[in-house]
Amino acid sequence: MSDILHDLFLLADPDALSREEREAVRRYDQVCAALGDKLTAEEEDRLLSAAVAVGTADLERCFAQGFRLGMQLAAAGLQGEKTLPSTTSGTRA
Repeated sequence: MSDILHDLFLLADPDALSREEREAVRRYDQVCAALGDKLTAEEEDRLLSAAVAVGTADLERCFAQGFRLGMQLAAAGLQGEKTLPSTTSGTRA
C-alpha cells in the first residue's frame, strides 16, 4: 500500500512531466516573460492559450494514471495487501 501512495505522490513531481507538459510550461513562461508592464490584445490571447495548454497538455495520461492508482488502492484495501507493483515506471517522457 505504501508503494501505491508513493506512486501517487510522485505524479506531482515536475521531473515526471511529459514532453507535452514541459513544452506547455515553456510556452507559458515565455509569454509571461514577454508581458512587461502592459498587455496588448494579442499578448492576452497568447497568455490565455498558453495557460489552457498547461492545464490540458496531458490530461488523458494523468486521468489514466490516477484511475489505475485508484483501482490499485481499492484492490489493496480489499485484499489487505501491503504492496502492489509500481505504475509509474516507464511513464516519463
